Amino acid sequence: MNGYILDTNIVTAYLKKNPLVRHRMRQAEAAGHPIMLNAVGYYETKRGLLFSGATTQLAIFEQLWRALGIVMIDQAVLDEAAQIYADSRMAG
Repeated sequence: MNGYILDTNIVTAYLKKNPLVRHRMRQAEAAGHPIMLNAVGYYETKRGLLFSGATTQLAIFEQLWRALGIVMIDQAVLDEAAQIYADSRMAG
């Protein structure tokens, strides 16, 4: 089963109630594709919300990550991400 891992920009767009992002997330979930956050995106999003004092968005973020879960990053994940990046760049 294929799924999606959200990066910080997409999480931020979700928190800003971007209709396209929210629509695509609903589509993915309806198609049975799991959506999760990665550890770096979690960290970047939370630090920004804490720094800016965005308590309302922080509460929404807490609900979001608890519902979706967090993919922890280890060496195997980093190796796969590096390979996907290299393959994508070479493919144009």
